[in-house]
Parts: sequence; structure tokens; C-alpha cells
Amino acid sequence: MMKKLTKVISTAVAVASIALLAACGKSTAKAATTDKTIKIGILQQINQTALDDARKGFVAELAKHGYKEGKNLKLDYLNAQGDQSNLKTMSQRLAKDKNTLNLAIATSAAQSMQQADSKTPLLFTAITDPKSAGLATNLKHPDKNATGVTDMVNVAGQIKLLKKLVPKAKTVGLLYNAAEANSVMQIKLAKTALKAQGSRWSPRQSRPPTTFPRRHRYSPSKSTPSTYPLITR
Repeated sequence: MMKKLTKVISTAVAVASIALLAACGKSTAKAATTDKTIKIGILQQINQTALDDARKGFVAELAKHGYKEGKNLKLDYLNAQGDQSNLKTMSQRLAKDKNTLNLAIATSAAQSMQQADSKTPLLFTAITDPKSAGLATNLKHPDKNATGVTDMVNVAGQIKLLKKLVPKAKTVGLLYNAAEANSVMQIKLAKTALKAQGSRWSPRQSRPPTTFPRRHRYSPSKSTPSTYPLITR
């Protein structure tokens, strides 16, 4: 399921980038057959399988449309490794580069990139709620320099399924990251869905990985934890 999702996201990102380039007055057909080089900056928030797949899929789809590195495409890939200060510095660097397009992978990367450059077309992916993240006020008709795809899941549907799987559950534990806008937003949706079906909930904020015993930690490069693990009792 994850591979299928990342493939869909990657394809959508690439198609959207081509549309943005065309909107900027550059014909995609001509760009694919000319030696004129376009510059695309990529800012990734952290090393993580799904985020890596989104970036690789983006580059692969560009190649299918005729944009290839060393021929008519120059990519500047930066990875903040989860450090907010790195995001700020890297965003400022990409803003100064005057790229044709910038791609931001994950919420913090997109927010930092837009703050640093509000004019260059910005494409985002791996973001749950672009509106609450401040990237756009109208999702159907983006009114800023950013557009992209969302990985929003059907939270109400998940809660409904949980009720079917564990019908006797009275309280649902919600584990989330209070420092992450997407996580906070999904917890709100989960609470609304739980209230509608008459269930109680017990929210708990996650702790930094370093506070857990080593055997309980996960490797970001090998695992993709749920946005909010559900614990019932």
C-alpha cells in the first residue's frame, strides 16, 4: 500500500511540476527537446523511506517527460536531516539560486521554503494539510506561489474501522507529536470521530526517540510509523 501511495504521489508531483513550468511560459514539449537547462531545487526535511521515494519518483517522472540531469536539467538536492536551522539556511540558499521551480518534501521544508521565497513556483509533497500549514488559503485554487499534493488519510474511516475491529473498546489512546502540525490536525479529526460514535479518548504526546530504550526505537530509513498509533482498552 505504501509503495502504491508513494508512486501516486510521485507521479502527481511530476505532472504538477510540468504544469507549473508551462504556466511560467515554458513549453514542456520544447523544453524536452532543447539543450536549454532548467534549474530545480529540492529541499527534503529528513531521510525517511516515503520521503526518499517521493523525491526519486519526482526525478524519474521528470525524465519520462524529457527532463534529464546533464542534458537539460540541473537539480540541487538539499536534506536538512530534521534540523530546523538547516531548513532555514538551505531555504535561503535555494531562494538565492533563482531556480525555475523548487520542490519541498514534508511540511516544515515547505513552510521554510515559502518563507524564504514567496515568488519562485513551489511544489510540495508529503504534507497532510497545506491549508493549516499556511501554504495556501484555497486548496482548489492555490492563491500563493505553492501547489502540490497531500497525503491526508480518512481519519473518520479509520476510527469507524477500529470500532468494527474492537467493538468492546471504551477508550482509545491517541499518540501524537504536538510539535508537528499534521499530527495535531489529525488528532483533532480523530477526537471528533470518536465523539460522534460515543467513544472516549486519551491523548498522549510522543517523546523524542532518544528517550526510549534502544530496542524500542525505529530506523527512519527502514520504518514508517503511523501518524497516531491507536491503543484501545
